[in-house]
Amino acid sequence: MRKTASKCAVYSVVMPPSYVDDGAMPTPSPAYAFDPASVALGNAIHRARKAFGISQEELAHRAEIDRSHMGSIEGGKQNPTLIVLVRIAYAMDIALVDLFDLAGI
Repeated sequence: MRKTASKCAVYSVVMPPSYVDDGAMPTPSPAYAFDPASVALGNAIHRARKAFGISQEELAHRAEIDRSHMGSIEGGKQNPTLIVLVRIAYAMDIALVDLFDLAGI
């Protein structure tokens, strides 16, 4: 059974099964690591998280992803999927479009 989040903007968000931590560190997305858009989005997530007073570990827990993955996203080393971005925005109770606006993309 899938877990359904409450309304996010006007759409109902269906969250995929929880992240399974196999103990492996995430590897950078070679094609997009340090891409300007990934770096800008990572910085926006970092600034929003700090503004809300949430630790990286807490945000990762709320978004149901590994803390090291969250660090890689904030550092621009990862190209997060749409679902991961929705989870992060939902975990901070902000609209995904606001993260993109904050990133300037």
